[in-house]
Amino acid sequence: MRKILLLAAFFGLALIGRHADADSIYTLNYDSCTGGCGAGQGTSNNNFGYIDLSQVGSNQVQVTLQITDPSYIVNTGNGTNHAPFAFNTDTAITISNIVDGVSSPSTYFSAGAINAGVSGLGTFNYEIACTSSCSPGASGGGEGTYLSFLVTAQSGALGLNDFIANANGFYFASDIIGPSGKTGEVAANQSPTTTTGGSSGGGGGGSGSGAVPEPASLTIMGAGLAALGAIRRRRIKSRN
Repeated sequence: MRKILLLAAFFGLALIGRHADADSIYTLNYDSCTGGCGAGQGTSNNNFGYIDLSQVGSNQVQVTLQITDPSYIVNTGNGTNHAPFAFNTDTAITISNIVDGVSSPSTYFSAGAINAGVSGLGTFNYEIACTSSCSPGASGGGEGTYLSFLVTAQSGALGLNDFIANANGFYFASDIIGPSGKTGEVAANQSPTTTTGGSSGGGGGGSGSGAVPEPASLTIMGAGLAALGAIRRRRIKSRN
C-alpha cells in the first residue's frame, strides 16, 4: 500500500510538471502600413492576429500565425521590402513543414534567411516568403489567414525565449491587407502572454497566466503527500 501511495505522489507531481509547459502568444499589435491598416500608421493598440509558439521538443518549436478576419496575408509590392512573415532567433535554425490555410504542404510559401530590412520595421533574420503563386497586394485574393511551420535548431537546444526582438523592438512581422483596405506590414512589439491550452489569441503585453494543474492531478498528489506524512509519523513513533 505504501508503494502505491508513493507512486501516486510521483505521478501527481509528474502530471503537474507536464501541465506547466506553456505556449507563448504574441499579438500583432503594431500598425506599420502606409495610411494605416487599422487604427493608423504607428499605433500599437491593434489586434491584427497572433503568433503562437509551442515547444515540441528540446530543439524544436511549432510556430503558428493566425490573422484576424477580415484581414489576410498578402504580398505587397510583389515582396519588395515586405515579407508575408518575418522573425528573429538568437540561434541558427531550419524551417520545415510549412502549412497554410489552402494547401499542405504549402504551395504559396517557402522559407529562408533574409537578414534584410522589412519596410518600416528594421532587419529580421528569417522569413516565410511568397512563391510565384502568390497574388500581389490588394489586387489579388490574398493567401488566407493561417500559416504554420516547424522551427528546428541547427545545433543544441531551441526554446521559446530564443525568439527575440530585432534592434527596433519587433519580434514578428506580417504583410497583410487590413480592415481599412490598406496593405503593408504589421508587427508584434510587446511581450508575450502564456497559455497552457494551445493558442488563445490573447492580447499583447504583460505576463500571462501560469500553468494551472488539473483537479485530478491535485487529488493524486494530495493523496501521495498525505501518505508520505503518515509514513514519517509512523517512523517517529517507532523510534520513540
